Amino acid sequence: MLAAVLAAALCAALLFVRPPGARSIPQTVPPAEPPLPAPRSFRFRDGYLVEGTEGADFLLPRPVNQVTAWADLAAALSAIIPDADGAMERTAATGERFHLRGRLDEDPVHVIGLRDGADVCVTFAVGDAEDATLRLDLSTLGALEAETNLLHRSQDASPSLSWVLDRDGRVIWGNARYIAEVARAKGAEAATSWPLHALFPQGQATTTTPVRRSLPGGRGKPERWFEVIHTPMRGGLSHAHAQPLNRLIEAESNLRTFITTLTRTFAALPMGLAIFDHDRQLAIYNPLFLDMTGLDGAWLASKPAMVDVLDALRDRQSVPEPRDWRAWRDSILA
Repeated sequence: MLAAVLAAALCAALLFVRPPGARSIPQTVPPAEPPLPAPRSFRFRDGYLVEGTEGADFLLPRPVNQVTAWADLAAALSAIIPDADGAMERTAATGERFHLRGRLDEDPVHVIGLRDGADVCVTFAVGDAEDATLRLDLSTLGALEAETNLLHRSQDASPSLSWVLDRDGRVIWGNARYIAEVARAKGAEAATSWPLHALFPQGQATTTTPVRRSLPGGRGKPERWFEVIHTPMRGGLSHAHAQPLNRLIEAESNLRTFITTLTRTFAALPMGLAIFDHDRQLAIYNPLFLDMTGLDGAWLASKPAMVDVLDALRDRQSVPEPRDWRAWRDSILA
């Protein structure tokens, strides 16, 4: 009891005694707490509210109906942030994560949605207008970190080169394959410098049309070809991908060589020959076919359809005239 009295007296002395020369502090009302000092989280499974943090009914009608809570929350959030309901539906359908920003009176509002296994988690957080700190519950933070780590691992496992450029064309991020190509082209030191070396420095952020670019092979190895495409992002950034094309380039080269060989072989044949592709379009013909049929070479070079070639041969009386021409022609086409 005596200790309590002494403590009260000490507190009174601290409250009413001030050092000489000190200015009196006017009485003020203590600053109000943010509307929601802690985040509110909602966990849904197949549209059913299975879990909510304490005070989660802040945005839901009372008493909370766990069956209609999804629609109720979507309507409440859309009244604060436009398209919040659409973002929730996309997360439920495709797993697309979202982070929406808005304002509640003068305070910033953050709404985060993500998939956690079979569940959809939505977190609503309000901060102080003068406080840049965003409060998140540990489960949401853990899910965000897990998703970020998964995205990093997926990007690093990709066989394509991926990188991000800022508005000045500097490479500010690259996946493991891109960094490996930088190390191969410019050495290990270039792969650890910042910003990263630009492997494809020309025309990086001007077009979204895929273009073919090459990197030198080095040490007698052939150059490496890639198909590069850029996708604009928010904030003036550009996300780029480069798909390896060496196998496709080699296949195209082999095909050209094969066609050249076929053309030379067909030219030496003692018979007229015309080859049509799977769409029944003229692909290759030899000079003797042109001489025997008398068809116009410029017209044949336009790769006409087989039905048009047969009709042209009929018009020139270069094929026998059956009693039912259409049926005979269709049988040839078949």
